[in-house]
Amino acid sequence: MSIDLPGPIDSFVQAENSGDVEAVAECFAPYGTVRDEDRYYEGRPAIKAWTAKTQSKYRQTVRPLEIRMSNGNATLKAELSGDFLDQQAAIEQQLRGAIHFQAEQIAVGRLVIEALKEPAKI
Repeated sequence: MSIDLPGPIDSFVQAENSGDVEAVAECFAPYGTVRDEDRYYEGRPAIKAWTAKTQSKYRQTVRPLEIRMSNGNATLKAELSGDFLDQQAAIEQQLRGAIHFQAEQIAVGRLVIEALKEPAKI
């Protein structure tokens, strides 16, 4: 099933799945923000460093499941795959997450990542 995502969010998902750290950072407005794992990152240089760290640690990919839009904000429910629990053993894990976006017309302004409590059913 394919989901029609708004341009900035589609660009983010494609860049994230390609592993291209520079492309992920370029999806954001110059002073865009990310909140992930209770930490905040502001601006493209910080977002690029966050992306490099998370890609190296988790090797994650995003599979969109559903998107909800409201007043310029979007919540993307997605299946996140990667090495989340035991990186040494490289156990492939899948979980569902909610990715909250505040997207401007051409770039992501704010991104908040939250894991949902229940594991993905595969």
